[in-house]
Amino acid sequence: SSGINAEWPLRPGERQAKMRERAKKLREERENSRRAIAKEKLDMKWRDECDELRPKLRAKQHADINIERAKQIEIARMLKSREASDNRYYDTLWETDRLLKIEREERENAELIERNKQCLAVSEQCLSVFYLAVSREQCPSEFKRNERSSCKAVHSYMT
Repeated sequence: SSGINAEWPLRPGERQAKMRERAKKLREERENSRRAIAKEKLDMKWRDECDELRPKLRAKQHADINIERAKQIEIARMLKSREASDNRYYDTLWETDRLLKIEREERENAELIERNKQCLAVSEQCLSVFYLAVSREQCPSEFKRNERSSCKAVHSYMT
């Protein structure tokens, strides 16, 4: 790999013999390739010109084409089936997520309503205490007489 030719230490005669051997090998490879092509072309010409063989070859070609087409149709069917299966799976996931979201929203709304009711109850208690205190300051004699009627008194005072 240092740039020095591996054949460099060979003598001139050895180098020429090696080159001739390589050239001969390349010629043989080219000739073999040419013969194979020529043989294939002759076989093709013979098949095309043979009247008895032509219909059989055509029928074989059609059968091969039909087999390949059937394989393609089966693959397409399998892909379509797989796609439908995947779609059903994702539809199920989507529906599950949608139902969980609705459930969560309903639960949160119920909790909000409950909190609002509690806040309203506390506010009403505060208002009651406030109105009671205001009423006692304005009409203390009435409240002292009948503590039970305090709500009525507050109500009548407010109306």
